[in-house]
Amino acid sequence: MEVKATYKELCSYIQERFKQPVSLSFAEGGEIRVTYTKRILIKDVNISVNLRFDEVKSDSVTIAYDGAFGLDTIISGVLSFFKSHFPDLSAGIHPEDGHRIRINLSEIEKAKPVVENIELRDIKVSEEGLRIEFGLKVPESN
Repeated sequence: MEVKATYKELCSYIQERFKQPVSLSFAEGGEIRVTYTKRILIKDVNISVNLRFDEVKSDSVTIAYDGAFGLDTIISGVLSFFKSHFPDLSAGIHPEDGHRIRINLSEIEKAKPVVENIELRDIKVSEEGLRIEFGLKVPESN
């Protein structure tokens, strides 16, 4: 099975859910470009990062990121903000060496029912958006 999400849908969701203005677009090499616009004094400054899905397992996703100098500091700030404002979601987010972040869905309380019933298989990036492939888990019989 698969779910498709366009960049426009994802941007709208992020804006509504997290009140953060971001732009998502396709970047070469199967990456997603995420651009955040921050108003500094009288000027809007765009901060961009390219993301790629390095590893997709049934209950976790590893995202690698590339961007401008100082990006690790920005990512640390974003993760701190996320952890302080959404502690129930941040339990499964683990920064790793090599500009990577692992999201372990089985450690996020709200995601546990999904992990118990759905096996994540792949996340593919296209020019239109994301395609998430998954399968339904069959309950074990006693």
